[in-house]
Amino acid sequence: MYNSEDQFQFQETWDALLQRYKVEDNSWLKSIYKVKEKWAHCYMKKVYTIGMRSTQLSESFNSDLKDFMRSNLDIIHFLKQFERAVGGKRYKELQAEYNARQKLPRLKMIHSPLLKHAAQVYTPNAFDLFQNEFDWSSAAYIVSCTENNQMSEYQVVIFDKDGEYTVSGNVKDMIISCSCGMFETMGFLCCHCLKVLNVWDVKQIPAQYIMKRWTREVRKMIVHDSDGKVVQSDTRADATARYKNICFKAIKLAARSSDFEVTSNFVEQVIEEAYKKSYKMMMFQIF
Repeated sequence: MYNSEDQFQFQETWDALLQRYKVEDNSWLKSIYKVKEKWAHCYMKKVYTIGMRSTQLSESFNSDLKDFMRSNLDIIHFLKQFERAVGGKRYKELQAEYNARQKLPRLKMIHSPLLKHAAQVYTPNAFDLFQNEFDWSSAAYIVSCTENNQMSEYQVVIFDKDGEYTVSGNVKDMIISCSCGMFETMGFLCCHCLKVLNVWDVKQIPAQYIMKRWTREVRKMIVHDSDGKVVQSDTRADATARYKNICFKAIKLAARSSDFEVTSNFVEQVIEEAYKKSYKMMMFQIF
C-alpha cells in the first residue's frame, strides 16, 4: 500500500485489504482513510517533506533536551538549559559547515562531470543522498519514448526491480519531472531523471533543480516570514557562531604549528599582528 505509485493502484490495494480481512466496517480504518492524503505516498508526491514520514525531527530534539533537563527545574534554569541545548545544535551545524567548506566528498565515479558538479555544490550529507541516486541511475534503462507537444515522455525502469516511472521533459528548456515525485518531496533529482539527463548528454545539474537548502551556501539564504518581510538574523547567535568558528580554526592551527619552534613562533607573530589590526577595526566600528 505504501509503495502504490498512483491513486488508482492505492485504491485497488486498499479495497483488497478490506476484503481480505473483512474489515470494511472498521471505524479506525475508515478514519485513517479519510486523511489518506496526509500519509499515503501516492498522494504526497507534490508535498515537500524532505523524506520525513514521522515525527522524527521533534523526537530527535526532545531526546537531546532530556540530556539537559530535569523535572524540578524552575523557569530560569529551564531557559538556561534550553539555551545550552540549542547552542550544542548550532555548534554541530558549524562544525559540519566548516568541514563542508574545507574538503570535498569522495566520488564513486571520479570521471563523471555531473557528479563532480554535485560534489562542489551540495553539502557532504546531501551529496551522499544524491550520489546514491546517481548510482541507481546506472541500473536504470528506458523502455520507450514518445513525443508530445515539444515534450518528451520516457518510460524508465530499474533493472531487477518492479515498477515503471514516467519522466517528462524538454531538453531545449531543460525541464524535467518524474512520476515518482522525488524532487518535489526531497529536493533532489531522482535516478530516473538522471538517466534521462544522461541520454540528453547533460554534464551539470540544471540550476533550477538545485535547492539552496542542500548547498554549501545555505547559511547565506534570505528568509522571509509569512508577511513577506525579511527575517533579521539573531546578532547574538551570529557573534557566537563567529566566535566558535574562529576558535575551531585557531585550535587546529595551534595543534599543527606547535610541533616545531619555527612554525610556532611564526604563528604567534601573525596572531599578534592580527590582534592589533582587528582592535583598530573594532574601534573604527564603535566610533
